Amino acid sequence: MAIDAVRGEPQRFAVEPFGSGTAVVVKFFSPIPGFAERYLQLVGLALEATGALFAYRVPTGAMPGVIELLTNMTWMKSNSLEGKP
Repeated sequence: MAIDAVRGEPQRFAVEPFGSGTAVVVKFFSPIPGFAERYLQLVGLALEATGALFAYRVPTGAMPGVIELLTNMTWMKSNSLEGKP
């Protein structure tokens, strides 16, 4: 993942709204490190993925931590939250 980021082509994840706005769906298109997946298992719920390798439903209140983990520790970028922390 670090090599892809250095090359200017970071791995991507997508964030989509879910239900009444109290949660979002985070979709992944490539495998992620075990520590990141364990974090998602703690804060979210695994879902059937449509158009992605796998997905998690995550409460909106947990998203700042999820985004920080994915962008700072796995060098990923969001398809849907470009420009937001």
